[in-house]
Amino acid sequence: MRRSMEQEHLVEEEFDPVHFYFKEIQSDGLNSWTLESADRVRNIYEVIEGLDSQTSPHPIDKLEIDDNPQMFVDKLLGGYPDHDEAFCTSLINDFSDSMKTRAREPGKYAVLILYEDSLVLCHTDAEEKTITKDAEVLERLLDTDNVDKYARFRQTENGIEVLQFERSVSKSFSEFLGLNPEEIAYQEAGDIKIFTEIDDSSARFEFAQEEFEEKFIVDEDYCLHTEILETPNNEYPVNHIKMGRRRYDTVDEFLQQFYALYYDLNTIKSQYDTIAESMTPHTTAVVDHADKATTGGPNGPTEIMKGSDSGFSVVFADKNIEISAKWRLQLSKKLRSEEKVQLHHAGNDFVEEPVHVGPFEVYNPIDIDEERLNKLYDVTQEAGTGEHLSNIIFCVMFHTLSEWCETPICHFFGQMTARFEDQLSAEGMILRDEDGLMELKSRGWLADIEDDEDAAKKISEELQADSKLLLIGVDEEEQQIRPMSRNKWDSERNERIRDDVRELNGHHDSIQFSSLQMGNGDCLLFVYSVRGDQSFDLDMAAS
Repeated sequence: MRRSMEQEHLVEEEFDPVHFYFKEIQSDGLNSWTLESADRVRNIYEVIEGLDSQTSPHPIDKLEIDDNPQMFVDKLLGGYPDHDEAFCTSLINDFSDSMKTRAREPGKYAVLILYEDSLVLCHTDAEEKTITKDAEVLERLLDTDNVDKYARFRQTENGIEVLQFERSVSKSFSEFLGLNPEEIAYQEAGDIKIFTEIDDSSARFEFAQEEFEEKFIVDEDYCLHTEILETPNNEYPVNHIKMGRRRYDTVDEFLQQFYALYYDLNTIKSQYDTIAESMTPHTTAVVDHADKATTGGPNGPTEIMKGSDSGFSVVFADKNIEISAKWRLQLSKKLRSEEKVQLHHAGNDFVEEPVHVGPFEVYNPIDIDEERLNKLYDVTQEAGTGEHLSNIIFCVMFHTLSEWCETPICHFFGQMTARFEDQLSAEGMILRDEDGLMELKSRGWLADIEDDEDAAKKISEELQADSKLLLIGVDEEEQQIRPMSRNKWDSERNERIRDDVRELNGHHDSIQFSSLQMGNGDCLLFVYSVRGDQSFDLDMAAS
């Protein structure tokens, strides 16, 4: 018997059963039971109504769902209240198998619910270690805050309709439903509503998309940051935000999705994920170019054009994807000539306010003191600064960025470091007078010190300035590079000395100590203190 949800609330004695299946994504085990009591069924209906409020509908004949999932859905909806458990098992397994990367981590669950006219599939982050047939566990699995992928296949008079939402658009879920992330266009996202409080009463600000663009992006009269809405006249706390039917509980969550749609970042994110997820280590060569990525394989090379009109130089480079030599050369030339480049790595979050690294504007989160870092860049632009010193400074800058950034963008900076290391030469001259920012040290300054702690103490004595770069391996009088032996200054020893220096300076982890690789087994050492609030432990150094 088919009845509306309202009728179910009134006729408690005639509830049709709800079949409930769930499994941890990583597990082969499947849990299931049937709910028949009025209270339990009513609770499921109320939860689904809440989840439905966030969805957008799609006629199933407009989607390109694979044949097997489509068949399972048709059979299960057509046969209800009878159902074949094998179809439920196969469908939830297909759904689980479609999940990628983070969606497969421990504590992630797939849920299938079959009832009167609907079949629900959802992915939830419940972090339940022990699952029992308990109402509280069921509520935990279906809690609105935990469900991040949701699809309800609903039988209507005109066929099956799919009600769907996803907190962050992913390639895997979109492909499972036959809906491309690119199809969720900015123009279709809907108006923006910011829910707040005024004088202890609930209130909301509503903006059409064009109005939001004008106020928040073009004129910048309004601003959203850290759960605060700033208007020209006042500030208001942000409770949550809706864009169309989608709800965002934090400002950051909303801004990530807004800019992803506004700049069409979902397209390039999907492309990057496709490449990253399909790579086979040591067998697939992927090269990142300015406008495309090229992949090698058994069937020959293929090209993937970076399909975004955002205006950014989109970066795919990571630990397995190399920047092309041509693009690295182009970027290095623009760096030297102070030509602006807007960079965004598709594998990291987007930020509205870029970090400035010389002329590079990086639209990814980077926790770095850009003001002090750019003091180094300014040296490269001064008249009289030679090419060798500029190359060394660029190495220091990009090495520092690679240490301070999260993956995968850290690998982009690491590869840029290697680009400038290739230009270093033992024949180089360092044409610059010492000043408060930079100091040259001959190789003998550290060469004879065998004990790591003694080396750390000697370095720390030089780091009392606001921001300091020590170049070790340069004759102070001749200003000629006299490199160190890389065998003595390997990465493990350098890390030990760096950690000792940081400990002596109040555990200040902005201090970098590393080597720059040169030919013939040589290297230059550098110490760079990015920030100037160190407190040197003189008592420890003297002990």
